[in-house]
Amino acid sequence: MSLDIDCPPAQKAVADQLMQNIDKRAAQADGRHAIVSTAQSVRIEKARFQMYPTIPIGYTTAISGKAGETKSVLTIYIGAHATKGTLPGDMLHKPVNVAYTAFEDSKGMQVARLKAAGADLDRVFFIEMTDTRKGTSVDTGMMIPQDLEAIESLLVSNSVGIWFIDPIASTVTGDINKEADVRRAIDPLAALAQRLGISIVFVRHFNKGRGQASEKMSGSHAWRDVPKSVMLIARDPETQEVVITLDKSNYSQEIGSSWTYTVQSADIATDDGEQLSVPIITGLKPTDKNVNEIINRDAEIDGEGDETAGDFLVSFLASCDGNQEQPYKVVNAAHKAGYSENTIKTARKRKTREGIISVRKSTDTDGKPLWFWVLDAGVLAGGTPSCTPSVPPIGNVAIPTIRGRGTRGVQGNVPLDVPPSPDSKARSNENKSYSLNLDHVEPVVVDDILAGYRKKLATDPSALDAKLPRMSPVTLEMLTQHGGMLKQLADREFQRRADSFTTTS
Repeated sequence: MSLDIDCPPAQKAVADQLMQNIDKRAAQADGRHAIVSTAQSVRIEKARFQMYPTIPIGYTTAISGKAGETKSVLTIYIGAHATKGTLPGDMLHKPVNVAYTAFEDSKGMQVARLKAAGADLDRVFFIEMTDTRKGTSVDTGMMIPQDLEAIESLLVSNSVGIWFIDPIASTVTGDINKEADVRRAIDPLAALAQRLGISIVFVRHFNKGRGQASEKMSGSHAWRDVPKSVMLIARDPETQEVVITLDKSNYSQEIGSSWTYTVQSADIATDDGEQLSVPIITGLKPTDKNVNEIINRDAEIDGEGDETAGDFLVSFLASCDGNQEQPYKVVNAAHKAGYSENTIKTARKRKTREGIISVRKSTDTDGKPLWFWVLDAGVLAGGTPSCTPSVPPIGNVAIPTIRGRGTRGVQGNVPLDVPPSPDSKARSNENKSYSLNLDHVEPVVVDDILAGYRKKLATDPSALDAKLPRMSPVTLEMLTQHGGMLKQLADREFQRRADSFTTTS
């Protein structure tokens, strides 16, 4: 096909390129094809922002920080202002529809926060995924990129301008530490944002410890590489203000700029006529502080507190019957006492010389490996793993004299044949009727198994239907701790079992 046009050379070049593409497409069948375009046919456009300079339109934006640093409250603040057209940027005075997909807060709590922030609730939507079988629909969790085709139609039909995903890791079916798996999820997400001309904002967590703030997003580097804008947030422990630093911005010159805000409480009336207190952001303004400075200062404080964490660890194990306990139970107790998992694991390593060691044992029921953190004195005494104590206050527990690695020659992860306590036998008997029990499997192996489950669910939501009834209660609890669709399935199985014990007259 040819077309003669009397026009300037630049316009003629564009027209010729369009005709060539038409000819090629007419000759092509369905499937993947290589295409070519000339630079003359590409439009030059200025980047536009939902919120200048942090949230560009047509791209993905990441918000990252430690747990509890009000990342979710920030997404509520941004969304509320977007619905009123009060964000600084290209949409100022132009209200925008927003959508939320949140896994850690109920829709009721999100609506309360949005209302407190002054949002136009008619412009707010919640996007979830359900699985309908035989006329019954259940919430199955979201899987990206598998669910994007269905989600795209909802975004378009509801004219959504900003979609918030909090946290993004709950939607990824692969390994969040592997670049290929992460890119398989968020590259299509970025393409969706560009195709629809909307902003997609996702929340991601920080790693612990010191270092450059730009390297703190946990998991694969792809979490930071793919988004065109990255905001890091951290709370200043000295002032309790929260600092936002623009760590990455492909389309503005504001990299390194920071803002600060405070979080206050606001009362909202519930539908039952009661009062509910929710957090709101106030006083957002520029600041000379930056997140890099705060997280490194916090890491130094954490380092000074390692001895305190170590004292807690010794005290907790000393309170156990047999001076030993499974790692995940120690970590859970430490979390309630205000210590992170990484902090308590580091403390365990530092206390190794004083007698806290990791020991693999076997039960006399199925012989599967079972790991414990042990006070060496307890090992020498032949103690048994039967403790589930409350968290003892530091300094109020008599800590036994810790002997060296002793006459039995305990060295690191050496299996010991210690008779199981009555409690551990009871637990084994309780789970004996379940053919799928991960209670005695090393945590690293459990993580691999659950990652495999996620991949199967990505292609077949019913992949675990036959396995769930065979899982022990402890195994189901492990699923709930991994969140996302695994938690949803485990919760449903727990409910099914509870319902099965309900008798009807």
